[in-house]
Amino acid sequence: MSKSSKKAPVYVYNVHANSVFKDKVIAQILGKTPDSILKRTVETTLADLLDDQNNIYFQYIKLKFQIIKVDGYEAYSKFKGHEMTRDYVRSLVRPGTSRVDTFYDVYTTDNIHCRLQALAITAKHVGHSVESEIRKAVTKKFEELLSNVSLDELISKTFLGNVSAELNAAAKKIYPLKKFELIKSKVLTKYIS
Repeated sequence: MSKSSKKAPVYVYNVHANSVFKDKVIAQILGKTPDSILKRTVETTLADLLDDQNNIYFQYIKLKFQIIKVDGYEAYSKFKGHEMTRDYVRSLVRPGTSRVDTFYDVYTTDNIHCRLQALAITAKHVGHSVESEIRKAVTKKFEELLSNVSLDELISKTFLGNVSAELNAAAKKIYPLKKFELIKSKVLTKYIS
């Protein structure tokens, strides 16, 4: 006769987004113990988070949250970053245009280190000097907009505000653009060691 194996039961945990998104439940995940789900990353789209399935643009934005606290069967997470889907980004770059990527590191007032990546697509192909001027203009605008913000304010300005539009306006002064997107962000500070 075989011995009956006693496996630990699996529980369902509700994962809540951070306070910027009003602690909305973004996922349900399985775990045997609260410690087994700590540090886990959960991904969702902006459309699901804002309950706006009609806006197709929101479907292209994937947000990541990391679980930092578990209370009973409720798991609480913090923003870990976002990324636009690769197929959407690929569709923006066309022959005869130039892709200009700008990276910007920001330290929030609550001591969180984030890296943002902006993408500008020019109307026509441009040389390195124009690309460099666009990067300088975008970096300068980043510094104006995000020099003294908390992580919650950064998230709010990025997804619910008009940071992308203001960066676009700054870059357009250098050269006409076909498209401008804030395609990626990443929290580099570890929430849990």
